Amino acid sequence: MAANRLPAQRDERAPRVRTLVVFRIDTQRCALELEGVERVLPMVLVSPLPGAPDVVAGVVSLHGLLLPVLDLGGRFGLAPRAWDPSGRLLVARAPRRLVAVAVDEVLGVEPVDVGDVAPPPLQGPSGSPLQGIWTLPDGLVFIFDLASLLGLEEEQTLDAALEAVEP
Repeated sequence: MAANRLPAQRDERAPRVRTLVVFRIDTQRCALELEGVERVLPMVLVSPLPGAPDVVAGVVSLHGLLLPVLDLGGRFGLAPRAWDPSGRLLVARAPRRLVAVAVDEVLGVEPVDVGDVAPPPLQGPSGSPLQGIWTLPDGLVFIFDLASLLGLEEEQTLDAALEAVEP
């Protein structure tokens, strides 16, 4: 016969861990929550998407689905660029659509204690794609929020651009 036991108490002091996919854009390390990343693909030719917002480098087809390719370098003030064939595409699920994030290199998957992540600097009324900043001894990792990678205006502009090319 099993003894009556109380459910285990959760230690509120125990660290809460987030799992991040860490990647590099130019020299900057960035991350997305692992739960939103579906896969990593080799870089392919990105087709231009006329009328798309500046953060969208173009589109790629994944099993017949057009995925907008986001160039987050613009969020750091980097000039748009042609991606090297050694780069990668992180396919991620944003709230309204699948997107591919163009990155130079995927550095790995890392568990991070939420206490080690600082909140982003104050943001304007439109919000910011920056969810937090993880400080490491050798530099910073900017953690992006998938839900905010595209602002409302950018979403609407992207919808219109995609509708113009989709049959």
